[in-house]
Amino acid sequence: MKRTIFCAGILLTGVSVNAQHHFGAFADAGLSLMNSKTLKVDEERGVTLNSGFQPSFAVGLSYLYQFDQLNLETGIQYNVINGATQQEFSISINDGPINNVTTLMDRGAHYLNVPLIVNYTIDVLSVGLGASGGFLMTNSYHFASGHNGAPGILVGGGNDLARFDFGLNAQLSCEILENLSIQGRAYLGLNNIESDVEETILSSTYGLSHVADRSLRNRQVTLGLKYMFGTDK
Repeated sequence: MKRTIFCAGILLTGVSVNAQHHFGAFADAGLSLMNSKTLKVDEERGVTLNSGFQPSFAVGLSYLYQFDQLNLETGIQYNVINGATQQEFSISINDGPINNVTTLMDRGAHYLNVPLIVNYTIDVLSVGLGASGGFLMTNSYHFASGHNGAPGILVGGGNDLARFDFGLNAQLSCEILENLSIQGRAYLGLNNIESDVEETILSSTYGLSHVADRSLRNRQVTLGLKYMFGTDK
């Protein structure tokens, strides 16, 4: 047992000597989507749901622990994800004529993310895969609804989404100058962050007890610059 611990210590010491530590900062801009998937819908209402891409951006600090062509990257990121969903359905209110209802929900969410990514570098190119967890600092929404082309209700609010998000990351970067790289990143949220605020509004306005069983997940694609600095150890 002592021999095993001794050998492991020697190995870790060698890895630490050969490893290089780097620090960096980045800024990205791109598009995001809060993808809403309709799982179950009352067929008589004919609900259709569309999600649209919105502007998005992220800034952060990175820490890399590099072993030759492989490096382990983490850090902290401030990430803004926006999304919009449009819903259309037909409903009779109080047994009256059929009304064609259109709703639009705009959202903006501000996250503090901590990623963990493994990168593989070939010359000036680097490809990375990993995951990240995000804490929702704040979010806001604006909900608009109208029927038969007439203006309806407009409601604003916030802090209705799940407080934690988790997803998968992929990134590709290319060093264009010494220590300066252009990078593209993609995020695929796995956690359902949906709240019931939209259904609550529709229920109180149109007397609907159930609109749809939905899941809401973040999607993001960005392009930006990353600068690495610091000293090797």
